[in-house]
Order: sequence, then C-alpha cells, then structure tokens
Amino acid sequence: MEKIILVLASGRGTDFQAIVDHARLGIFNGVKIGALICNHESAPVVGRAEEAGVKTIVIRGTSGEEFQDHSEREIVRSRFDQECLQVAKEMGASLVVLAGFDQILGRKLLTLLRSRY
Repeated sequence: MEKIILVLASGRGTDFQAIVDHARLGIFNGVKIGALICNHESAPVVGRAEEAGVKTIVIRGTSGEEFQDHSEREIVRSRFDQECLQVAKEMGASLVVLAGFDQILGRKLLTLLRSRY
C-alpha cells in the first residue's frame, strides 16, 4: 500500500526538492507526496511544488509575523495547526514531514499527530 506524505516547508525548497527527486527515482518505494503546506506565500518552495505537480497549500503561520501580544500569536498558531491537521486527515496522510520548516508547531498539533501517526 502506498504511503502518502504531507510536507511542511518554508523557504527555498531544497529539502523538499530532494524528497521529490527521491520519490521520482523510486528511492522512496511506495511513497507519494500528497501535498505541500507552506507558511510563506512567496517562498521559492511553492514554485518547486507547482513544477513538480504537487498540490500546494499556503497557510499563514507565525514565523516572521508581527503580533500585538502572545495571545494573538497563539490564535494564529492554533489556526495554522488546525488547518494542517485538517489537510492531513483529508488526504489520508501516513506521515507529516518537516523539510526546512521555520515555525514551531503547537503542542496540540504535535499531540494529535503523535496519537494518529
């Protein structure tokens, strides 16, 4: 059975590209990249994913953002985590991979991923 991975990446996308290349070469036997989630709309990794034909989802995160207070930051982090979890569930992800991802994941997301995956 093929395993579907969800990749979270933020920057240039060299780590993501390595995953794409390994999947194409058959090195990752039985693995399909289901989607990329990026927290920076203009990150080069978005273009790499589009070139590779990988579904790309941009979700505003906390990295590089200015917030009025800690509470506002946590609201954005919680929303990001919830949307990531929803994407993982919808695509039936077997694994979530951080590939050059520049944001701290929330405790709730980590707990849910650990119990699910």
